[in-house]
Amino acid sequence: MDIAAGTIRLEPGQTKNDDGRLVYLTPELTDMLREKIERVKILMRKRGAVIPYLVPHLSGRYVGHPIRNFVRK
Repeated sequence: MDIAAGTIRLEPGQTKNDDGRLVYLTPELTDMLREKIERVKILMRKRGAVIPYLVPHLSGRYVGHPIRNFVRK
């Protein structure tokens, strides 16, 4: 993912048909991803640990762990 360029590169073998591709992000999506990245950076500073996920739990019992289910109960 290259936020500055507004692209995501999918390497050959990472897609269903094994073809590589370059995906161009809309300005709105780029802004949303920047916000997500900033939230994770803040959480890493607070916890003093590396969090390798773009969408981790930001609070609660599983803070820092990846969100695996996006269904709201």
